[in-house]
Amino acid sequence: MDTTQTYRVAGHNFSVQMDATSALWNHLGNYAPFETQACDEKEKIFTLRVEDDLQTDFHTFSTLLLRKDPEAEALGLEVYKGAQGDYLFHLSLPHTDGVNARLRVSSDYRTAAVQTEGSEAAQAFAFNRTLMICYLLATAKLDTLLMHASAIVCDGKGYLFMGKSGTGKSTHSSLWIKYIEGSKLMNDDNPVIRIVHGVPILYGSPWSGKTPCYRNVSAPVGGFIRLKQGAENRIRRQNPIESYASLLSSSSGMAWEQSLSDGKDCALQHFIALVPCWLMECRPDEEAARLCADTVRKEEPCND
Repeated sequence: MDTTQTYRVAGHNFSVQMDATSALWNHLGNYAPFETQACDEKEKIFTLRVEDDLQTDFHTFSTLLLRKDPEAEALGLEVYKGAQGDYLFHLSLPHTDGVNARLRVSSDYRTAAVQTEGSEAAQAFAFNRTLMICYLLATAKLDTLLMHASAIVCDGKGYLFMGKSGTGKSTHSSLWIKYIEGSKLMNDDNPVIRIVHGVPILYGSPWSGKTPCYRNVSAPVGGFIRLKQGAENRIRRQNPIESYASLLSSSSGMAWEQSLSDGKDCALQHFIALVPCWLMECRPDEEAARLCADTVRKEEPCND
């Protein structure tokens, strides 16, 4: 017997359907803070159904859009487009035998079905990623971005620390929490940002990397800070082109599909017009946190 659970992330509703006895339910604790009451189908951005035997005419998905090697990436990914405009995703974890999730998504991104394979842990990891993919597809044109950043809330405003892996995003968040009064961690890997009635809002999400921080909270965005390791602490405001590049490289997207790429581009332009973006060259110390906080909190976002 199937069970349906609805979730609400950054104001967007979506549902998961699967057998009530499925072991996957045991691995959705990170989604618990985002559970919400069932709603009308029109209010959902997508529904993902788990199937034991995903029926797909694989030969109809003849167009390969993307391929990532599972040994070179954290997750192997193949994306195909079908004759009817629908999509087929194959997800593979490194050092596993075969495909761990097959995901079919309709051309309007509102209906999806997935079949998972492998160990229970591999299936749970792959299923979590399929939910992220469905969310990305369904929100691509809704002024919503899933960011790769560490995010904190301080004095009622949200701040995102961005940068390459190993730059010190989590470290800088922890420095704010330690030294800047009123700072709290919102999400340490994949927060969501969205424009709501002209106001840029930062949201917690069910996706937070290695740090279990799944908070269903939100705050107006106070600033984007791109971090770069340096011998001394200094910070400057980025110009619009630099800001665009910073947000582009720190936000997830589906560049292989023009309409989705255009949706992301539109959202990026809205955010950089409303929120200041900074470049922070720093050491991992108290002085860096205080310099950053003192600088970015002085300038208010332009919420038109």
